[in-house]
Amino acid sequence: MPLAPEAALRSAVLHFYDLNGKLTWKASEKDRVSLTGYFGKDVFGMGDNVAGMNFSNAAYSLAWMHRFSDNFFLNSSVVGSRYAYDLSFDMGSMKGVWMATINDVGLREDFTYLYGDQGSFKFGVSGIYHDIMPCDATAESVAAGDNPSVVLPNQYAIEYALYVMNQHKLGERITLKYGLRGALFQNVGPATVHSYNSNYEVAGTKTYGRGDFYNTYWGIEPRVGAVFQLDYNSSIKASYSRTMQFLQLISNSSAGSPLDVWMTSSPNIKPQSANQGSVGYFRNFFDDMFETSGEVFYKYLNNVVDFKDHAQLIMNPLLEGELRTGVGYSYGLELMARKNIGAFTGWVSYTYSRSYRKVETVNDNDWYRAPSDRPHNLNIVLSYDITKRINLSANWTYSTGSPVTYPEGRFVIPAGEFAVNDTYVPVYGKRNTYRMPDYHRLDLAATFELKKHGRYQHDLNISLYNAYGRHNPWYITFLEEENDPGNMYAESIYLFSIVPSITYNFKF
Repeated sequence: MPLAPEAALRSAVLHFYDLNGKLTWKASEKDRVSLTGYFGKDVFGMGDNVAGMNFSNAAYSLAWMHRFSDNFFLNSSVVGSRYAYDLSFDMGSMKGVWMATINDVGLREDFTYLYGDQGSFKFGVSGIYHDIMPCDATAESVAAGDNPSVVLPNQYAIEYALYVMNQHKLGERITLKYGLRGALFQNVGPATVHSYNSNYEVAGTKTYGRGDFYNTYWGIEPRVGAVFQLDYNSSIKASYSRTMQFLQLISNSSAGSPLDVWMTSSPNIKPQSANQGSVGYFRNFFDDMFETSGEVFYKYLNNVVDFKDHAQLIMNPLLEGELRTGVGYSYGLELMARKNIGAFTGWVSYTYSRSYRKVETVNDNDWYRAPSDRPHNLNIVLSYDITKRINLSANWTYSTGSPVTYPEGRFVIPAGEFAVNDTYVPVYGKRNTYRMPDYHRLDLAATFELKKHGRYQHDLNISLYNAYGRHNPWYITFLEEENDPGNMYAESIYLFSIVPSITYNFKF
């Protein structure tokens, strides 16, 4: 089936913006207050199959740093964020809009105590409140003439953490860093919770009122790391950590529906956990002009969440019943070389990594590629100072395409009572057997540092994003030929070609 990347872009609309800022106030010799904020939005609309997608992010923090003494500090912060997206779709027989949001607000208290020559002891506590709307969807059925709607109730939860961490040296060559983190997660009402039987059919329903705590998960997360200094220029580093994840991102890998769903852990969704270990060798050359490193890692995951095969995502009020759980593992090698000194600087990094999962009833219970399985990743970043005020930079990135599930056949529902024409239904192959085309892109930039005026500094940046106009597919969908409905073709949708920009930065 031929790719037709240009067709879907003839009526495409794309615009985006990003805004960020930071204010810092030195209240006294021992106190500093800072306010930071970020706001951004991406709007993408097109005329075929998927009518449009909007994504927006907002994040803010108010931080207070207090110095009790020369070796004892407090960092206290209030943080918040909002992520929202909506997907408007047009599948011929049905049109509609899917909306979802994530709102978080939290508090962190972090203490640091410095002791000895290079020792530090840290401890702290944090709490964050989650308010997630997984789905607010409305649809219009062209054939039936009805307008169904589905609203999955907001999910509310509180996540707490308490941690201690210590770092100190053993002799001249060994540095140890170890700690323990306790995590607690609670679902909070109002909520309507369904229970499911072994066939994933609703077996019961229970309703909780506002402020009711109806489900709790907790866990201990140890972490330890060590640095062995072989000599002045080289060292070996090793680490181990156990982590838990209470918010779940469930990705749909079918090519025609780029839909991700965020949900909290719940009585039906256990938190994911991961055990990861790594070991690496690090070496500097020529008086630290060059840094090199090589590191291997392995991660094992429990309670991995994924959609079942042929999951019904659109207009489904029982979305938890479409989920299945299992295990996964990842492993890889990371290599890096960096030049730090001189007019010409930069770094090159290469990562080889694999990621697999095995989930109940999915893919015939066989192992399959995880959505994050992209074996090769190469980054080259170069910077050259023409003068003290003029800098040129280039960034080239390459990665293997994401795993994806494509249809391998189809069957026909003949025209009859429910449809005027024959309906062709795709039959998908095994989970994540195929891949999107490889991704690569070159970015170029020139930065001009303008004349300083006292404490006021400013510069001008001129850049080209995707300088050679690579059409990296965002997703691929399958459509019927307009004049021959029985013949399907693949259509590649990309977001950006060459994007020039001018940025003015100032600091005072």
